[in-house]
Amino acid sequence: MDSIEDIEDALTIDIPQSDALLVEDCRRLTGPGLLWDHAGAVLQLSFSGFAPDQIADLWQTGARNVLNAIGWNNETTTSRAYEGGMNLALSAPMDQLYSSIFVAQTAWSICAAKLLSVPSGDFDALIRDLKSVMLREANPALIALLDAGQSRDIDVLCDDDDLSLGHGAGSQTWPITALPAPDDVDWSVLHNIPVALITGTNGKTTTTRLCAAIAKAAGKVAGLT
Repeated sequence: MDSIEDIEDALTIDIPQSDALLVEDCRRLTGPGLLWDHAGAVLQLSFSGFAPDQIADLWQTGARNVLNAIGWNNETTTSRAYEGGMNLALSAPMDQLYSSIFVAQTAWSICAAKLLSVPSGDFDALIRDLKSVMLREANPALIALLDAGQSRDIDVLCDDDDLSLGHGAGSQTWPITALPAPDDVDWSVLHNIPVALITGTNGKTTTTRLCAAIAKAAGKVAGLT
C-alpha cells in the first residue's frame, strides 16, 4: 500500500468541459450521507441546456461500463439532481476510496465527451491506469477487519491514519499500515456503545441535550458532544 500523498496525485484525468457543463468538485464519500449509505466517490456538476434525465442515464451506463472493466461488478451508481446541477456517485471498496475518485472522473470524462461530441480517451489505456492505482492503494488487511467486525456486530471506524474496533473502553486502535489479522484480535474485549446522531437546521443542540437528560433520568451514563 502506497502513501496517501502518492495516491492522491497518481493520475490526472482529462475531462471535457464547456461553460454549459462543468465539474465543480470530486471527492470521496467515506460513509453514509445524503445521497445513500455507501462509501465511494461523488462528482458535483453544474450545467445548462442538458436534461437531468439525459445526464443521469448516461452516467448510469458509462459508470457501469467502467466499474465492470476494473472488476467492481458489485458496486453501484446513483445521481441526485438539484437546481442548476447534479451529484453523480459510485460506490467503492473501503480500501479504494482515493482510487474511486479517479474511477468517477474517468467515467464522467467518457460521458462528457459524448455530451459535448468530442473524442474521449483510449478506454483500455484509461482502465490500465485505474488498475495500477487501485493496486497501489489496496489494503486487504483493512477489508478483512471490516468483514470480521461486521460479522461480529463490532463497529469499525477508520480514516487515513488509524482503524478502531469497538467504542470507548471496549475499543482497540491500530495504524492503518500495521493492521492485525482478524484471528490475532481479542474480540472478547471489544464492544460498541449505543450512538445516536442528530442532524438538522435548528434545534440540534437542544435536542441533543434533551436526549442526554432523558438517558440520565433513566439511569444511563450518557456522553454528549
